[in-house]
Amino acid sequence: MLPKFSSRAFLAPMAGVSDPALRLQCKKMGAGLVVTEFTNIHSIIAKEKQLKDHMKTIREFIEYSDQERPLSIQLFGSDLSALEQAAKIVEPYFDIIDYNMGCPAPHITQQMAGGALLQQSNLTQQIFQTLVGAVKKPVTLKIRSGVTDAS
Repeated sequence: MLPKFSSRAFLAPMAGVSDPALRLQCKKMGAGLVVTEFTNIHSIIAKEKQLKDHMKTIREFIEYSDQERPLSIQLFGSDLSALEQAAKIVEPYFDIIDYNMGCPAPHITQQMAGGALLQQSNLTQQIFQTLVGAVKKPVTLKIRSGVTDAS
């Protein structure tokens, strides 16, 4: 079920920009939803294992405040097993799970993630089915309008 939004203005996830301070400021200015910067699914899994050893949660890795709610996390990565595992790890902490299919940065597309997925319809379908099947929270998708900057 979708959370209740205080407005129709949403803050899009932006790498290197959407930190907790900006998200909280946008909420104070009326944003109905804010989204974390994108987070690598493998990083979530690795960090969760480290944190468990110290009796901490993933919240120690992905910094946020409850004042930001409703809050969405954006994930990236195309390993289906890791995607399912990471989504289940973060689900208790976020209201919506967003998936990045828009980032054009070469260091992301070379991992068959972000915008590279726009050319891989079978993998994209598997990713979306995996994500929707893994969690009960709403799932959203950030995509580009084209594969290249010119399209």
